[in-house]
Amino acid sequence: MKNKLALGTVQFGLDYGINNHQGKVSVEDVKEILEQAKRSEVFILDTAQAYGNSEEVLGNIGVNEFDVVTKIISPEPGAALKDQVLISLQRLNESALYGLLFHDFNYWQSCHGLWTKFEKIKQQGLTKKIGFSLYHPGQWHIIQHKGITPDVLQIPMSLLNQQFLPYLSEFKEAGIEVHVRSAFLQGLLLMETESVPVRFSEIKPLIEALKHLSEKWKVNRANICLLWLWQNMFIDHIVLGVDSITQWQENLAAAKWCEKNYNTIKIDASAFKCENENIINPSKWKS
Repeated sequence: MKNKLALGTVQFGLDYGINNHQGKVSVEDVKEILEQAKRSEVFILDTAQAYGNSEEVLGNIGVNEFDVVTKIISPEPGAALKDQVLISLQRLNESALYGLLFHDFNYWQSCHGLWTKFEKIKQQGLTKKIGFSLYHPGQWHIIQHKGITPDVLQIPMSLLNQQFLPYLSEFKEAGIEVHVRSAFLQGLLLMETESVPVRFSEIKPLIEALKHLSEKWKVNRANICLLWLWQNMFIDHIVLGVDSITQWQENLAAAKWCEKNYNTIKIDASAFKCENENIINPSKWKS
């Protein structure tokens, strides 16, 4: 079975994540993480213009052996979309991308003709695939209504956030490559219950249930979260961000465990499903 992991690079440019106690990853550690990724045949890198200086860090190290996916933010008024893409390519020291995604759905929706411009950028050879980073299924309905079929969709999914689960077969039938993020909900699912912020108290019993499974199967909670996604045949890549070399090694070990237990362990995901948008959507955490 192929390695479904993709390396998320937000922590290479920002101090990010509710359970991140390490801060921004040092350049030397980024180099080592990239080397370990190559050895483990993890070749998708996920970055974005909004991830601080992540693109520059990657470009300075050199990532021509990887397939890079980046996400663009809305440019300054009057700026050309293509110029925005060229900025990312310059930072990454690359001539073309594997994937180019709209990071801000509202920006795409509010500016007429942006998808056509994306298609032209693809035709010009600046990217192999184009698509969207989505937050909830309502956005997919809008894309459908406009008759657009993206090459790639990046969506949030975890044992708690199962909103997109009913759409995965539909994506695959349309030939869309599916990248999943937030497998651990920024680390919230891996926190000790006594450390979980009060605003997330509702899910403390779910975290305890996950801890019970980890004790039963004698594995980390991350393994269980990852296995549920790994077993889904409609998911192409699972994007995991890291804040240290040790954490990346743990992720790689979890991936090997998933390969080994792919057909032997069954998880009742319905027991973990959460409908509270204020919990499962990190973009609402600061509001």
